[in-house]
Amino acid sequence: MTWKDISVFQWQQLNDLFLKTKELNELDIAIQSAAICTRMTENEIDSLPIEDLNPLLKSISFIHDEIKPEPQKYIKINGKKYQCIYDVRKIPAARYIETKHFGQDVNGNLHKIAACMVMPMKKTLWGWKLDKYDASKHEQYAQDMLEAPITAILGSVVFFIKFTKIG
Repeated sequence: MTWKDISVFQWQQLNDLFLKTKELNELDIAIQSAAICTRMTENEIDSLPIEDLNPLLKSISFIHDEIKPEPQKYIKINGKKYQCIYDVRKIPAARYIETKHFGQDVNGNLHKIAACMVMPMKKTLWGWKLDKYDASKHEQYAQDMLEAPITAILGSVVFFIKFTKIG
């Protein structure tokens, strides 16, 4: 398992957990981290025999490594495809204003910022084509971004923020 296997939602949960490290002991942090990364419950993790728990904890040791975010041209999620738009001049003013608002909490709103900077695509007989951005579906786009790999979304959003100065 690597950071590429972790979704934005899981990364946000890990971030919240790491903010509470002073309140938790090392075992609680390990169990909660394993539950987040594997999508198992804490009870399921607690119920594992030691010979299964140790390799599981070793498989998530990457969470102590730095994420290597990579900006993407396209983001594919659950059979859907989105094109990243990095040129702020190519998005409507309302979406730019939303990114400024969401930029006040980049970690917590990472998926919402990503939803502002993408264009949905549709599959046609001739391949993938840009679709019309429907502002009423922003929440759906953001939900899709929660399921995308953190390396793709973080890399794309950081690149977008760097060049638009929204943060």
